[in-house]
Amino acid sequence: MSDNRTRITCVLSALIAAGIVAVPAARTSTHMPRRTADPHARERARAASLQLPMRFDPSVGAGGVGFIARGPNYAVYLSANQTTLQLASSSAMPSAATALSMRLVGGHRHPSAPAGLEPLPGTTNYLIGNDPRLWKTGIHGYHKVEYRDVYPGVNVIYYGNQRQLEYDFVLAPGARVSDIAIAFDGATHVAIDADGGLRIATTRGTLQQPLPVVYQDVNDVRRPVEGGFVVDKAGHIGFRVGRYDHRLPLVIDPVLTYSTYLGGGAGDASMGVAVGADGSIYLAGETTSLDFPQANGALVSGGGSLDAFVVKLNPTGDQLVYATYLGGSSYEYAKDVAVDAAGNAYVTGSTTSRNFPTLHALQSTLSGFSDGFVTKLDATGVIVYSTYLGGRGEDCAYGIAVDSTGRAHVTGQTISPDFPTRGAFQPQLGGGAAWKSTNGFQSWSALSSLIASSLISFAIDSVSPLVVYAGTETGVAKSVDGGQTWTDSANFGVPVRALAIDPITTSTVYAGVDGAVLRSTDSAAMWTGVGVYGASVTSLAIDPTAPLTIYAAAVQSSYSRGVSKSIDGGDHWTDVGMGATIWSLGLSRSSPSTIYAGSDFGVFKTTTGGAAWTSASSGLKSRVSALAVDPTDPSTVYAGTDAGLFITTSGGNQWVQLFGDSISSVVIPPHAHNIVYAASAHGGVAVSGDSGATWTFGGPGSPIYALAVDPVVPTTVYGGGSALWDAFVTTFSPDGSALEYSTYFGGTGSDYATAVAVDSTGSVYIVGATMSIDLPVVNPLQATFAGMRDLFVAKISPAGALTYATYLGGAASEDGGTIAVDASGQAHVAGYTLSGNFPTANAYQSTFGGGDGDAFVTKLTATGNGLVYSTFLGGSGSEMGPHVYTVGRDPVVSIALTPSGEAYVTGATSSTNFPIVRALQPTHGGGEYDAFVARLSAGGLLQWSTFLGGSAGDFGKRIAVDPIGGVVVTGFTDSTNFPLRNPLQGSNGGFDDAFVARIEDPGDFTPPVTTIDLSGTGGPAGWYRSSVVVTLAATDLIGESGVAFVDYQINDAPFQRYAGAFTVAAEGATRVTARATDNAGNVEPVPPSALITIDTGAPALQLDAPVERDYLHSDMLALSFSARDDVSGLVNGSPWGTLDGALATNAQQIQLLTLSLGAHTVVASASDVAGNMSQRSVTFHVVATIRSLIASVNLYAAQGKIDPATENRLRAKLNDAQAALDRGNVTVVRNKLSDFIDVCTKRLPADVANVLVADARYVLSTL
Repeated sequence: MSDNRTRITCVLSALIAAGIVAVPAARTSTHMPRRTADPHARERARAASLQLPMRFDPSVGAGGVGFIARGPNYAVYLSANQTTLQLASSSAMPSAATALSMRLVGGHRHPSAPAGLEPLPGTTNYLIGNDPRLWKTGIHGYHKVEYRDVYPGVNVIYYGNQRQLEYDFVLAPGARVSDIAIAFDGATHVAIDADGGLRIATTRGTLQQPLPVVYQDVNDVRRPVEGGFVVDKAGHIGFRVGRYDHRLPLVIDPVLTYSTYLGGGAGDASMGVAVGADGSIYLAGETTSLDFPQANGALVSGGGSLDAFVVKLNPTGDQLVYATYLGGSSYEYAKDVAVDAAGNAYVTGSTTSRNFPTLHALQSTLSGFSDGFVTKLDATGVIVYSTYLGGRGEDCAYGIAVDSTGRAHVTGQTISPDFPTRGAFQPQLGGGAAWKSTNGFQSWSALSSLIASSLISFAIDSVSPLVVYAGTETGVAKSVDGGQTWTDSANFGVPVRALAIDPITTSTVYAGVDGAVLRSTDSAAMWTGVGVYGASVTSLAIDPTAPLTIYAAAVQSSYSRGVSKSIDGGDHWTDVGMGATIWSLGLSRSSPSTIYAGSDFGVFKTTTGGAAWTSASSGLKSRVSALAVDPTDPSTVYAGTDAGLFITTSGGNQWVQLFGDSISSVVIPPHAHNIVYAASAHGGVAVSGDSGATWTFGGPGSPIYALAVDPVVPTTVYGGGSALWDAFVTTFSPDGSALEYSTYFGGTGSDYATAVAVDSTGSVYIVGATMSIDLPVVNPLQATFAGMRDLFVAKISPAGALTYATYLGGAASEDGGTIAVDASGQAHVAGYTLSGNFPTANAYQSTFGGGDGDAFVTKLTATGNGLVYSTFLGGSGSEMGPHVYTVGRDPVVSIALTPSGEAYVTGATSSTNFPIVRALQPTHGGGEYDAFVARLSAGGLLQWSTFLGGSAGDFGKRIAVDPIGGVVVTGFTDSTNFPLRNPLQGSNGGFDDAFVARIEDPGDFTPPVTTIDLSGTGGPAGWYRSSVVVTLAATDLIGESGVAFVDYQINDAPFQRYAGAFTVAAEGATRVTARATDNAGNVEPVPPSALITIDTGAPALQLDAPVERDYLHSDMLALSFSARDDVSGLVNGSPWGTLDGALATNAQQIQLLTLSLGAHTVVASASDVAGNMSQRSVTFHVVATIRSLIASVNLYAAQGKIDPATENRLRAKLNDAQAALDRGNVTVVRNKLSDFIDVCTKRLPADVANVLVADARYVLSTL
C-alpha cells in the first residue's frame, strides 16, 4: 500500500467469530501437566491466543465476481459498491435473520476487478443442492479483498479481525473524503444520537455505531483529530473531520456494534471427530445456514436452515485443509465422521431436504419426512458418493465406522416400515403401528405387514369382519384377511383421522382427512371428495338405521363449526355444529338421533340429530378425545379424556371417573354392551367385562391411538398407534453402490442406536438404548430388561449374523452411549446411567455418585457375556448433559481407544466434585456444565481426568485418538472464556460455538513400585521355621499408566513372570528379587529383594550319660551330651541339661550320695538360631547294696565325717553282713544291718547318718 494515500478504516464489530467458514472452533493443543495444574495456564493461553482471519471466498454472482465470507451466525457478500451483511438472531431461524447492505453511493459504477490479498491455506467446497453443476469446489480463500477506484482515487480493502468486519478507505492525494457516502439498505431509519454515534434501525432491532475515532500518525505518535458522522438529506452517511495535516494520512475508524441486536450468535456445534493416519483432524456437525446475497443485493437461497459440514484440519489443528458444506433446501444434521487410511472422510447424519446433494447414490430421493444420509468425501473434501438412507417414515443416522476395505457401517434409528434391508437377521420393525388381539387383549401380535409409521383410525366391515380398513399418516390401507396382509388402498398425502363404513352397502367407505370427507363406493379402490372442504375432519359417525345420514366432526374454523351432517351419503352437507372444535363423536345405536360430541372442554349432546345441542359436561373439564355409547342404552356413555376415562349413566348429567390416564380411544362391541375397551396414548389398553365396574390393564406396550372391535367376535380387537423406533445397522459396499447387509434391531418398544464400531475382522458393534422387554438377545451378559430404559450392546458378524446382543443397565435409565472395540475384540461402552445398581466390576468408582446421573465406562469380554471392568464416573451433580430425555438424541458420553486398550472418554458434567486426577483444569469452570476428558487404563484405572470449560455451558461430544498418542476432543461451548491455547479462532462467536481441543497424553515416566510380602512361621533373627509364601504387589502412581506385569528372580536364576503367590521351601538362605513394569514401559530401576532364611529342622542332639539303669549310691556319675546344627547353627549355651530340673552341664561329675535313692532324670536340650529345639531325656535309679554301704562309709571317713573307731565298727558290721549274705544267712544279715543302723544313729552326724541309715534300710527292703 502506497504511503501517500489517506486511510479511513471502518470496523463492523459483532459477536461473531471469524473462524473457519462454518466451524468457529477453538482448537486447543494442550500438554497435560505432570502433577498439578498451572494456575496461570489459562491466562497465558488467552494471552497467546491468535485469531484466524475472516476467510473471503470468491463467488460468481449475477452482478459479476464477488466474495463471500461465512460464519456461524453471519454471512458477508462483497461487491464493488456494496457489502451485504446478514445477521442471524439467537433463534437461528431464517425468518429471524436480517440483511443489511452498506452501499457506496455515487462511486464508479464499474470499478476495476477485485483482488484477493494474502491467500489463506485450505479450500472450501459448497455442495449445496442436488445439481452437481452448481457445486463449487476447491475454492481458495483470502484474508483481504481490495476494490480499486470505488471513488476517484479511493480504494477500499475489506478484511476481518477480532470478530469484526473491517474496511479501509485508502485515499490517494487529491481524493476527497466528502466523496464517500454510505447507504444502509435494509435499515428503516438512520440517525445520529446525542453522543454522536450512529443508530441504525431495522425491522428486527437496532444497531449502534459509536462516534468514530479520527486520528493521524505523526512520527509514530497517534494524534487525535476531531471528527464524526454526517447524515445527508437522503439518509446517506458520510464523515466530517476537523483540521488535520493534509500531507499525512488520515484515519477514520468507526465501529458498528450489533451484539445487543444478536442476543448471541446462532447455533453451531461439532458432533463428530475422527483422526486420520497422518494425524489430520476431521470434524462433522451442522451449522446455521444463511442465504447468500447476490451482487445486486438480493438474497439467494443456498442451503436450508441448517447445513452439514465436514472440516479437515492439519495434525496440529492450526490450519484448515478443507471445509465442505452439504445441504439442501431444508435441514441437515451431521452426526458422525470416520476416515480411512487414504484420508477419505465418511460422514453420516439426517436430512429433511428433497435436494440433498447426491452422487452415485444407492437411494437418490428422500423417502419420508427425514432420511439418513451417507457421504464419502475424497482427500480434498469433494464427494465420491453420497446417498439418502431411509424409508417412508423418519430415519436418523447417528454413527458411522469404516473398515480396512472401505466398507462404511452406519447405525441409527428408524420408524420406517420399509427401511431398506438386505440379509437381515431382523427384516421388520419390532414395534409396528398396528396390533391385534384375539383373546380380549390378553396377548397382542404385531400386524407387521402393515407399512405405516402411524395408524390413526380403523373401520371393520360389519358383514365381512375380515375386511379391515386402517387410516394411516398418509392414506388408507386395507386387509381382507383380518390384518394378516395389507395393501395400500390410497395415498392422500395427509393423515386419515376417521373412517366409517356404510353398514348396509359395505363397499361404501368414508374417510375424514385434513381438508375434506372422502368417499369410496368400490371398497376403497377409488376415492372422491364429497364435502366439508377445508375442514380438518376428526371423527365420522353413520346412522345404522339410515346409513345415508353421516356426521363429520372437525376442528372449528371458517369451514366448520364443529359438526357437519349429510343425509344423502355425503353428496351434500349442512353445518350443524355448536361453534367448537369437536374431536370425537358417539352415536347411539339404539337411538341414532342421540349423539354426543367431545370438545376441548367437555361433551355436547343432541337428541335431535344435530338440530340443537346442549352441554352434557357435568364433571368433565378436559379434552374429550374418544366417545362410546352403550349400544343398548343411549344414557350410558364412556368418555376418553386427557384426564382419564369417565362414565355417565344419566345422559351426561353427571360424569364419574373410572381411572386416570390419557385415553385416546374407547370402543364397545355392538352385541356385547358389557365389554368396554379403552386405549391409552401412553401404551396401555384396559378392558372391562362388567360395564366399567372393574378393569384389567395390559396392552402391547406401545402408544395406541385407535381401537376397533370385531362386530361379530367381541374378543378380537385391533389397535393402532405410532410405529416405535428400531435401531438399524447398515453396511455399504466399498464403492457405496450396494448394501452388503442391512437390518433392523429392536423389540416391541422403542430402540435406537447411537454409535457403531468395527474390528479388524469386519465385525460390527453397535450400542444404543432400548425400552423393549423383548430385545433379541444372544449370548447375553444381561438377558432381561432391567429398568425404565437400558442400553444394549450387539455384535454383528461380517456376514450380517448376530454374534451377541445384551442388555446393559440397572433399575432406572441408561442412555447416550458410544462404543469402541480393541484389538482383542472387546467392546468398550460409555454412556450415562441413573441406576444405582448399574452392573460394575473391577470398578474405579463402584457406587453411584448421586445427582441426575453418572457417566459410566464398561469393558465387555470378547464373547460379550462378561465384564472386564465396569465403573461409574461422576460426582454429585449430573453427567447426563442437557436434553437427555429426547428419544434418538446424540450420544452423551463418547469413547475412543488407544492401540493398547486404554479408554478416553468425554462428556459434560455439572459436578464440582467430578473425579479429577492430574487435571489440566482441576476445578469446574462455573457454568451449568463443563466438558470433561478422562483416561482409563485397560484394566479400568482412572489415569487422569480433567474439566474443560469456562463460565457458561461446555459440552464434550466426540473424542478420537491420534497416531502419536494425543487425544482430540470436539464439542460446543457457550463460554466466552473457554480455555484456549494456540487457537485457530480466539473468541466465541455466539451461543453454541464448536470447539476442538487436542490434548497430548501427559506421559508416564515414573516406574511402578513393588512390595514383597512374606508369610510363614517366623523365628528369631529373621529366620523362618517353615516354608515361606511370597506375594508380590506393584503399584503405580494415581493417574499413571498402571502396572503391566511383575517379574521375579530366585537367587541367580533368570527372571520369570509373576502369576500369583509362590512358595520358597529350600533350607538355608534364598534371595527373591522382583521388578515391575508399567503400561508405559517403565521398569523399576532398583528392584527390591528379600533374603529368605529357612530352618525347619531341630538340632541333632545326643545324650550319652547317664543311661537308663541302676547306679550305686556310692558311685560318681559323669554327664555326657552333645548337639550340632548345620543350617542356622546352635545358639550360645546350647546344648544344656538338667538333673531333676536343676541345671546341669555336659561332663559334669555328679556324686550320687548327694542324690536320694530312687529315680532321677537327666534332660538334655539344644536350640538353633531359627528357634528349633531338640530334647533328649533319660531316667536312672540310685540304689544301695552292702558293698555300696561299705564304699560310702569309706567315702565319709575320707571326708572326715566318720571318726576311725566308728569307721572300723561300721565296716566290721557291714563285712559280717556281706559274709552272711554270701552264705545265705539272711537273719544274720538283718541283725548286722540293724546293728549298723544303731551305730550310725548314735555315733554319726545327722546328715551322714540319714544317708547311711536310708541305704541300710533300702538293703533290708530287698532281702
